[in-house]
Amino acid sequence: MKWTKRNPARSLPTRAVAAALVLAAPGVAAACSVCMTGKEDDTRIAFELMTAFMTVIPFVLAGGVFYWLRGRLREIEAGHERARAASAEGIEGHALASPNAPGLVAVKATGER
Repeated sequence: MKWTKRNPARSLPTRAVAAALVLAAPGVAAACSVCMTGKEDDTRIAFELMTAFMTVIPFVLAGGVFYWLRGRLREIEAGHERARAASAEGIEGHALASPNAPGLVAVKATGER
């Protein structure tokens, strides 16, 4: 089969007929069940509330993750500060004396983990 380029003038009537059909039948586009259900007040309010919910929930989830990460980072930094303070006081064998264990890992009295 040989492929040839179509003449743009020949496809113009086809395009015109397609455009006329689309413009002549706007009722077909309104046949969607979701498009027609938003006319009652209760349904409209439900659509608006769900739209607001779906708009806000990603920001709430991202904010929650940020808040949790910020708290966790502060917790780790506080552990490092306690470890530095314990190290400066010369406390040996204490869990906070190890810079690798910011208060989260128990260290034996001999200094072994």
